[in-house]
Amino acid sequence: MDGSLASSPIPVAHLPAFVDVQDVSLTHRLAYEHADGGRFLVATGKFPYRQVCEILSEKVPEVADSMPKPQPGDEVPESYPLDYSKVKRELGIRFTSAEECFRNMARRFVQLEKQLGGA
Repeated sequence: MDGSLASSPIPVAHLPAFVDVQDVSLTHRLAYEHADGGRFLVATGKFPYRQVCEILSEKVPEVADSMPKPQPGDEVPESYPLDYSKVKRELGIRFTSAEECFRNMARRFVQLEKQLGGA
């Protein structure tokens, strides 16, 4: 968030998925309480870094100038499909949207930088 990557190309996400840490925490609790046990994949959709940069530039003006700018070809590469329907079906999880997740993260980082005397 310090701007050191603003002129860099956006990196390729070889597994373009994300999940909000609060969703992970909730899933752990619900899985523990779940009678059948089992394993759950906790992720939500394909999500390229380009989209992260676009969200942060639009929704968190304080960091817009420090974000790499999308270029033609910064698209989602082919990747393995993820099936996270089990966690939704069995535990009733409703994942935090990418926009909300990354906006909240960036705003918290900006707040911490101000508190700690950073950028």
